[in-house]
Amino acid sequence: MLYIGQCLILLYLVLCAMAYPISAGELDPQVANVIQRVERGEITVTDATMGSLSHPKEELANVINQSIPGPAGSLRIRIYIPGQESQYPVLVYFHGGGYYLGDLNSHDSICRSFTNRARCIVVAVAYRLSSSAKFPAAVEDGYAALKWVQENAGSFGGDAARVAVGGDSSGGNLAVVVCLMARDNNTPLPVYQILLYPKTDYSSMNTESIKNYGQGYLLTTQTMNFFQTSYFQDDSNRLNPYASPLLDDDFSGLPDAFVLTAEYDPLRDEGQAYAGRLKEASVDTNLVRYDGMIHGFINMGKVVDRALAAIQEAADALHWAFYPASKIDAGMWERLRQ
Repeated sequence: MLYIGQCLILLYLVLCAMAYPISAGELDPQVANVIQRVERGEITVTDATMGSLSHPKEELANVINQSIPGPAGSLRIRIYIPGQESQYPVLVYFHGGGYYLGDLNSHDSICRSFTNRARCIVVAVAYRLSSSAKFPAAVEDGYAALKWVQENAGSFGGDAARVAVGGDSSGGNLAVVVCLMARDNNTPLPVYQILLYPKTDYSSMNTESIKNYGQGYLLTTQTMNFFQTSYFQDDSNRLNPYASPLLDDDFSGLPDAFVLTAEYDPLRDEGQAYAGRLKEASVDTNLVRYDGMIHGFINMGKVVDRALAAIQEAADALHWAFYPASKIDAGMWERLRQ
């Protein structure tokens, strides 16, 4: 539960977003309507991006809430199971929210959809937020969760040899960072990365997408500055590759990746830059940009149709990474149809 002070800060961030009206352009009409509802005060930015507008929850065979050992005590996770089989591949998912917002409930619909559509177990992680612990607490939690899943996958029907990581926004940042940590600590790497409009560079606010879309599209420069101030106790930490993975000097050997960006997202250029660095290092990377969309749109499936299309595309990429034969079958099917 948020403290009164945090609520007042969130109210300030909402007012900042409302102060900059929607810019003219090729915004998807459904997205434009969400922005206008925020401007009119009908919903908050948090409502729009943290689960209130999510698509309906999909039914699953089982959902388990439990705690696992973490670096600073117990760490809450939620395990989503698609069926009764054994040896399912596993996606370790980290929610977004600027390391300040979000929890196991805010991205519940997204995790359920990945579970069904990629035919995998999803383990969502409630890492420590910046209101209670600064950097590197969240990344330490994320890495601990990844190792726990790899070591204990069999206990909940998972396949330890097929463990991927994923996340949106700051959760995408965390997914990338735990890959670097696994590499640096000589522990097993995830087999794939699912990165939905990831934050990859805290060292600068000078990208073209931040300049062009940092006002009027819900995620504002004021909000980003607030999140960063909350996350880092020392500004020098912004240059740490475990905070800004785009600054790492070696991307070779990292897992293959699906990277999704949104046209009107301030973080768009960071996601594209990370995908570019992976490709330069000969890492198989699928970069997809959703035109007309804004940051956080995937959690707006109740009112934005393309949110579900994006989840499906990401889930397909994950499914093909987990089940390579299915990609061959899909390709053959497409050729037969032509």
